[in-house]
Amino acid sequence: MFQMENRELKKYIGQRDIAEVVIPDSVMSIGTCAFRGCSSLTSITIPDSVTSIGDYAFWCCEKLVSITIPDNIMSIGSDTFRSCNNLTNIYVKIGNQKVKFFLYDGHLDDNTWQKMRILAKEKI
Repeated sequence: MFQMENRELKKYIGQRDIAEVVIPDSVMSIGTCAFRGCSSLTSITIPDSVTSIGDYAFWCCEKLVSITIPDNIMSIGSDTFRSCNNLTNIYVKIGNQKVKFFLYDGHLDDNTWQKMRILAKEKI
């Protein structure tokens, strides 16, 4: 289901029309274009073990509506959510300014950004 290398999820190689994906706890990073073109993906669970998300990781995941960013994230690549036109909610832990900075710093395209709400959660 995943192409892995040194605890990095390099690419999702499962069925392309899957709606939900749970990333295993063994993953530390999500690679560049890892879920590119998974146009049926509506939900993804990212474990606390993940510390980085690569460039274009969720590019063209057109049905993705919301995502929860773990507190341990140290970096988010450029255009991570490009062409995720239905993405309206990104959940981050209250006080996680680091993630908010990454998201505001050009990682969402203009079409997505206009609809975006960054939602703080007390407990994720």
